[in-house]
Amino acid sequence: MIVRLSLSVLALGLGLISAAPIVGQGLSASAASTGQFRRDPARAAQNLSKFIDEIAKQNPQGAAAVRTSVNAAELFKGIDAELAKRGIDSENFGDVMGVMWMTASRGEKGLVGDPDDATIVAVKRQMASAMSATSGVGKLSDGEKQDAADEMLLRMLFFEAASVQMRTQGAQGLAAIKTAARQMAQQTLTVDISQFTVDARGITPIKFGQGPSPRQPVANTTPASPRTPVNRAPVQTSGSGATAAQLRAAYTALPVALKSAIIAENDYYDGYNNYALEMWMLFPGGLAAQCPNADVAKIQLTRAWFQGQKCDVGEWRTSGTGYQFRTDTDPSWEDLIKTKPTPAGTLFEGKLRSSSGGSINGGPEGVTTSVMSAGSFTISRAGWLATSMQTSVSSSGQGVFAGGSGAKNQSRANYYISGNIITLGFPDGSIEHRYASFEVEKGVLEHVYMNDTFYFKD
Repeated sequence: MIVRLSLSVLALGLGLISAAPIVGQGLSASAASTGQFRRDPARAAQNLSKFIDEIAKQNPQGAAAVRTSVNAAELFKGIDAELAKRGIDSENFGDVMGVMWMTASRGEKGLVGDPDDATIVAVKRQMASAMSATSGVGKLSDGEKQDAADEMLLRMLFFEAASVQMRTQGAQGLAAIKTAARQMAQQTLTVDISQFTVDARGITPIKFGQGPSPRQPVANTTPASPRTPVNRAPVQTSGSGATAAQLRAAYTALPVALKSAIIAENDYYDGYNNYALEMWMLFPGGLAAQCPNADVAKIQLTRAWFQGQKCDVGEWRTSGTGYQFRTDTDPSWEDLIKTKPTPAGTLFEGKLRSSSGGSINGGPEGVTTSVMSAGSFTISRAGWLATSMQTSVSSSGQGVFAGGSGAKNQSRANYYISGNIITLGFPDGSIEHRYASFEVEKGVLEHVYMNDTFYFKD
């Protein structure tokens, strides 16, 4: 329960103390200024009052205590000073949104302490790029930008102040922090923060959660992995890497229990009426897991291992001619669609694509920022495959739009497919294994599901 907020708690809570300034590294003056606004003290007081009114719905006594002990002018002055130590401007809408991404992501992952300089610079640049690509965001009024920024700052402040207390409660407190971080991100960014990484690369989707239908692709869905198969080397159509014989030998050496896994897909419509698809691995003995990014060779067939990888885990059973599963957190059984194993040594030829993304509601004034990813998947009968993924950020509101894109993540690997496993040989000599499914219709490769990314043919 939050009864009183002090500036010392504020400073600790935002995790932005004790670091050298990194003001605007790599950003142009125009990029830094696009999201700029001047905070109106009267409007700040109104925003704080509205936020306390929201708290009062669940905690009237705590809200009353905060209302009498916190002065809006002093509060935002303290926020501005602490963020400025890390080169972050509390009167810049893009900067504040970036802090929300960093705070929610670190909270969901249970991390304590400051984000590093490289992460802050990357996120600042990504947000500034979106807002400076056109003059659109600049047409939003100062009040519109301030309302959105103030709401995010206040939510982060209360989240982090509560986190200070919850960290004293051991594992139970850590779980509560992670839950609160996911809820905060959902409320302010309208995304599942667990499906993104926020690091020195910026904001990138890591998990495909709401994808295009395998029968009727959807152009705008939600997060897919930017890492398929692995970001290791520039795309090339020939070069070093394990030979087909070496890849086949590596596959053969895998434990039988892992090679015997049944791969099945669960499709459904999410709360936003998007078609969603996820791959489940059904292991001998009844263990089921949804962990398609895992290197098969490293998998341990225990619940604890999958939970440690932040993967869903449960159990499965046969049902008629098909299969059903249920997770450890949901007792209801759901049907699965079995995929068809690929004959050993199959070589494919084709080019497919993926499309994914998520929308971010920055505040009550209709400003929306979207993170979108577009990817390609090229596979050759010569025994190699290549992928690329590019992530872009765009902002819109009140009839205006701005956008910017990051660099492409590209990779190449030689491959060997057998059953439900693809073995990948990278140019640096390393070998990894992934569960994957390949769907062929009339001799044409139509769909590929690998690394939690769904690729489809136009």
